[in-house]
Amino acid sequence: MNYTYEDKTKTSKINNIEEFPLVHVPEPGEYLYQSIDNEHMKNIKKDLPTNIHIHIDHMGDADVADVNDKQTIEQLVELFTNIKILQETNEFVTDNYNWVRFEFEDDSEYILNLNLHTYEIHLPSGYKGYSLENFNEFWELCKQLAKPENY
Repeated sequence: MNYTYEDKTKTSKINNIEEFPLVHVPEPGEYLYQSIDNEHMKNIKKDLPTNIHIHIDHMGDADVADVNDKQTIEQLVELFTNIKILQETNEFVTDNYNWVRFEFEDDSEYILNLNLHTYEIHLPSGYKGYSLENFNEFWELCKQLAKPENY
């Protein structure tokens, strides 16, 4: 059974469970950007985003940043491509739903979902969380760039 929904900008098709494409499950030691099922993200070193949006949740309040200058994007990408998958974890924190949205020249985007510092991925079987290596440098720069949402 297929469902469609319509909003003001597009119509999307939602497939049933039998029609979901195969999804890569991250493996320990793998670079995060290479584990993502998105061609732009797999090639992010050469295919730089045009914008990076950062959202750091503080129990409903948020610090945000919209990064579009090339030098800062290059710096974020360099730090991001050093992040590795450590292991699957069941550690989840409520009210700390962070994300980083990478936007590309062709108007496509990828949203990296984080539960505090845990990488979250939605698979047909449900959510999985992964602890990350070399994440702190990337996240520290994100925190420096982000300002309170109503700043």
